[in-house]
Amino acid sequence: MQRELANLERLLPSQQAIHNNFVHSLHALHRDLVRAAYYLLQVRRRQIHRALGFTSITDYAQAAAGLSPAQCRSFLELARNLAEFPDVEKALAAGSLSWSQARMICRRARPEDQKQWLELAATLTSAELGTVTIGKAEETQEDIPA
Repeated sequence: MQRELANLERLLPSQQAIHNNFVHSLHALHRDLVRAAYYLLQVRRRQIHRALGFTSITDYAQAAAGLSPAQCRSFLELARNLAEFPDVEKALAAGSLSWSQARMICRRARPEDQKQWLELAATLTSAELGTVTIGKAEETQEDIPA
């Protein structure tokens, strides 16, 4: 799915430096997005947004970071779930997993199945991943206690 970079040795040193800076910046961006999600969750839990005069966390996130209400909800959902999915968190922070894939896995998988889901996510799009049934998604009505 992902195309390998070939011929990096052909680059001039200045071109290689720009390429390296781009790649390192993206890795930092992925790590920082995960951190930002956690911090937003802490703002909510500690009611910091209210201390600043905001009645809702979405209003605060819009004013402080330009997040839409949907983005705010996405950040909060993922931050709550990643505590149970450390391998998903590592993959997301490393950039080997998309935000959508991470949300999908956290919604559909059991923590003990996360490695299996990560292997699948490496070869599937988010839409394809949504059709997979392993772990929590396999549970049927008979599995649910009355």
